Amino acid sequence: MRKKKKNKMGNSDLSRIGERVDQMITLQQEFDLSFKLLRRGLGELQKIDYANDFYFLPLLLLSQGIERFLKSYIIAYKIENKENKLFDEELRTHSLLDLIKFVRERYYTIGPRDIDIKDEQYLSENVHLKRVLTILSDFGKNGRYYNINHLINPQSVSPILEWEKLERELGTLTNEEWFKPKEVEEVNKYYQKVTSKIIIVIERFLSILSRQYIFGKKSKVVLGATMPNFSFFECMYEGDYGKTDYTIEPKEYGSDYVPHKRKFIDKLKSLLFYKQKKISRKQYGDNWPFKSETVILESRHGRYYIIIIEGYEYALNGKTSSRMKLPTPNKAGVAISYKSTDNFLRMLKDLK
Repeated sequence: MRKKKKNKMGNSDLSRIGERVDQMITLQQEFDLSFKLLRRGLGELQKIDYANDFYFLPLLLLSQGIERFLKSYIIAYKIENKENKLFDEELRTHSLLDLIKFVRERYYTIGPRDIDIKDEQYLSENVHLKRVLTILSDFGKNGRYYNINHLINPQSVSPILEWEKLERELGTLTNEEWFKPKEVEEVNKYYQKVTSKIIIVIERFLSILSRQYIFGKKSKVVLGATMPNFSFFECMYEGDYGKTDYTIEPKEYGSDYVPHKRKFIDKLKSLLFYKQKKISRKQYGDNWPFKSETVILESRHGRYYIIIIEGYEYALNGKTSSRMKLPTPNKAGVAISYKSTDNFLRMLKDLK
């Protein structure tokens, strides 16, 4: 009986497989980098307030993050379609509008669902999205050196000034109202409101493209597997946008820095061994930094400083955080990001 010949994989086949694996790993790393830039950029944007007008950092991170995301997006589709040139003229640009136009012309498909039609309308018609992408494009092209550019050409316009103009438009403020003196608290509420609107624009844009990349008709399993982090945006729909506090660092795998839920034994220890002070928003007055109406301060032997919020323990300084393995209120998202908690640490240190 004649034996069947075993199919042996040739060197060229192994080479193609190796190249493919290398492409997938490299793409995943690039998508991971763009995701981190975007998340950090959104967080820095949320930190803008009366005391912090450092727009350069969030604009730098967001322009870099979106540009890397779109270029990786295009290259991934080129790989899946087995196109000869992975990096061609369409990628030699900092224009986010040109990149998204190329994506929509070549790789974007409109599904039959209502949400698919709405997503396409949003990409093509939303004026705020176009403004955001235009400003970030200008920043990516030459706005990083806007002061130097202005020295060379006094007619040049700073992308940061354009961004502030966009904020006034979204905040529905006239120039007269913008420059009118205001209380710090009022100004910070204004920044929260307009920042939330801008973040919703960016989140929706990223969620639409992430859904298309993972579930679109031209998508494939391997292609979707290169950007697992973007499932964070892919899962966002109406009602989810604008709800994330990006100032909180995402918890790393294996981290045990989580708030401690108090039990009976903890309450007993507090009663017998530690010093406490309860404070409410009403007692404290303006600039209350916590989202809860009341907190309890606890000093443990004058060395470790704890704050108890809604039955959970948090650390008020770095030494306590590292020793007790507890997050700070800001890291855990139970404090208002632009307000300082330093005064509460001082009260704890003075607690007798």
